[in-house]
Amino acid sequence: MLKLQNITIAQGSRTLLSKASLFLEEKEIVGIQGVNGVGKTTFVLGLFHLLGVRDSFSIKGKALFKGVDLLSLTPSKRQAILGREVGFVFQDPTLALDPLKTVGEHLLESILNHQRISKKEALEKGQDLLNQVHLSSKRYFNAYPFQLSGGECQRVMIAIAIANNPSLLIADEPTTALDPSVQEEIMDLLQSLQKKLGMSILLMSHDLDLLQNRAGRILTLENGGFHPYKHSKSNNIIKKPRTLKKPLESLLEATNIHVQFLH
Repeated sequence: MLKLQNITIAQGSRTLLSKASLFLEEKEIVGIQGVNGVGKTTFVLGLFHLLGVRDSFSIKGKALFKGVDLLSLTPSKRQAILGREVGFVFQDPTLALDPLKTVGEHLLESILNHQRISKKEALEKGQDLLNQVHLSSKRYFNAYPFQLSGGECQRVMIAIAIANNPSLLIADEPTTALDPSVQEEIMDLLQSLQKKLGMSILLMSHDLDLLQNRAGRILTLENGGFHPYKHSKSNNIIKKPRTLKKPLESLLEATNIHVQFLH
């Protein structure tokens, strides 16, 4: 499904990812684990040239999706694949969704951009998609993102991501800032949709506990590359922390904090 060979991403003179390689089989869930700020989002955005040109990003190597090198495609061909054959679930749905568009408008835009069907058929499909992610189409189709909770916004993002029956879903920290119970609901939803639709999922998270029950294989992104494990179920990683070059958890120390309210 996806084969990355010697991917190198740089910002100016700074190398963010160096000759990194990985593969993803059909109908497989692969987890990419790494501390916040290690470059997980930069990596996936780079595959589709979604990094800002103004920020002097460059990417080299091969990113083969079904045998086609994503990095060699023209912008229009790459855009055709993105959204149709590859769906994205971004880290913060409140930033990914346009606050001036209803949920229904987001869904119709995604469907009609990639499918030659009537608006009536797209409307029916959009309502069905909401039902698939366990949201009432009657209640949510005409709602705006700011009227929804974080978990509801993420469900809408998932509905948009699967709108065109993609064969690959990329989920970048899909449960960040959600309550633990909502996190489980979102992950259960992604896993059930993966089985129902036969998708492959590239699942990125700093949370090792989240990945261990969801991914068939787990790779750690650190020091500019992906580091696989012979037994990639995360219980092996937990039992053998000595194999890691640095702790997986970020630490925070704060001293002499003062808060003042001004009237």
